[in-house]
Amino acid sequence: MDITWKNFCIIGLGNHAKNKIIPALNVSNKSISGIITSKRKDQTLNYRHFKTIEDALVNLSEDTVFFLSTPPEVHNIQARKILNYGRDVIIEKPGFIKAKDIKQITLLKNFKHNIVFEAFMYKYSLLYEKFVLFWTINNQNIISLSSDFYIPAIPKNTFRDKNDITSSCLYDLGCYGLSLLNDIGLCIDNINVKNVTRLDGKIIKIKLGGIINGINVCTNFGISKEYKNNITIIKKNNDIIKFWPFFKGIKETKYIEYIKKNNKQITEIDDIDAFVKMFNNKRLKLMSNQDLRFENMLVVTKKLNEIEKQIKIS
Repeated sequence: MDITWKNFCIIGLGNHAKNKIIPALNVSNKSISGIITSKRKDQTLNYRHFKTIEDALVNLSEDTVFFLSTPPEVHNIQARKILNYGRDVIIEKPGFIKAKDIKQITLLKNFKHNIVFEAFMYKYSLLYEKFVLFWTINNQNIISLSSDFYIPAIPKNTFRDKNDITSSCLYDLGCYGLSLLNDIGLCIDNINVKNVTRLDGKIIKIKLGGIINGINVCTNFGISKEYKNNITIIKKNNDIIKFWPFFKGIKETKYIEYIKKNNKQITEIDDIDAFVKMFNNKRLKLMSNQDLRFENMLVVTKKLNEIEKQIKIS
C-alpha cells in the first residue's frame, strides 16, 4: 500500500516554518513530533523541543519525516545525517548549493530506501497545472518566455542578510525560474548572466537570459520596491499571456491574463494550499521518481554554480 507521511519533525524555526509549514501540516492532520532549534523554545508552540538533529533522530519514531527549514549552506550536512540514520527528509529549496553535494547524496546507501525531496511547493498549485497544460499545447507557437520574481526586502537577521553569494538571491530566488525551465523541457545550457545589480556589497538583482529552441527566455529576480511574481509568454501572433502570482504555494486567488489585439481577459483561479498537497505525496511514488528528481536538481544546481562563477569574475 502506498502511504503518505504522518509524522514530522521541523528543523529551523524561522517565520517560514511558523507561518507556512506548521499551519499546512496542521491543516493536513499531520503530527508534528518535534521541532529542532538551537534557539530558546518558542512558548507559543506546544511541540517537543530538541536542540540537535542527533537527539531527535534517537528519540523520534522511525516513520518521522524531517523537514529542513534552514539556510541552504547547511542542507548537505543535515540531510546526510538524517539519510544515514534511515529517515526521509524534505528540504526547502534550493535543496543543495553545490552540484558535487547532490552527486554524493545519491551514493549514500540509504538513498535507495529513503526519500530526499526538494520542497518546490508551487509545483502543486492549480496555476502551475494550468501553465504546464498551456505550455504543452502552445510551446511550438511561443517566441518569448519570461519570469519575474522580485520581493520588496531582504528579511533581517536571516541567512539572506549576508553578503556572500550563496546567501544572495542567486540561489534563494534564482532556483525557481531555472527549475521551471528545466521542468518544461527547455535546455538551460544557453542561459547566461545579463545583468547584476549590487547595493552596499550585496547582490540585490540578477537578470539571466538566452535563446532556447528559438524562444527568447529570461528569468529576472531579486529585491525590488514592487513585488513581482509572474510568468509572461508571447506567442508568434503577439498574444500575451501572463500567469500570477506564480511561484507561490499558499491558498489565494491567482490569475491568468490574456491580451489579444489590445483586448484583455482575466481568469481568476481559486487556488489550493499547495503546501498541503505537497505534504500528502505518496511515499512509493516519490521513491520511484527520486532518481529523476535528482537528475533535474543536478542540472539546475550545475547552472547556478556556473552563474555564480560568471558573477564572481564580472
